[in-house]
Amino acid sequence: MKEAHESTAGRLGGMLSPIEKKKFGHYTPNLTVVSKKTNREKSYYDIVNWLPKLNKSNFAKHTETVKNKWGLAMDPEEASKFKEITGRETTTRVSPKLKNTFYCMRCHVKHSIGNHN
Repeated sequence: MKEAHESTAGRLGGMLSPIEKKKFGHYTPNLTVVSKKTNREKSYYDIVNWLPKLNKSNFAKHTETVKNKWGLAMDPEEASKFKEITGRETTTRVSPKLKNTFYCMRCHVKHSIGNHN
């Protein structure tokens, strides 16, 4: 959710609405059953900072698909890493990450701290 939030910079319609955040947080194609260790390693990192040991290209392409579905962006580093992994440019919009936004981890699906819309 944090990575998705950071990927909303320049998004048409602004950040994900509370309803969109809830839907995104429960979007089954974006959820994977993994071990606790892998979940901690992955954390909120994007493809620049974390990749699975196997199927890196499939993981990067899946990331692209999810971002496109939700109108999210890849930051320039992420787009460069995507090209390195897949051998092609991303179809996802490239935009700087939304930075320095506090994020509520207790109820992460509902809101960002300071975003009371």
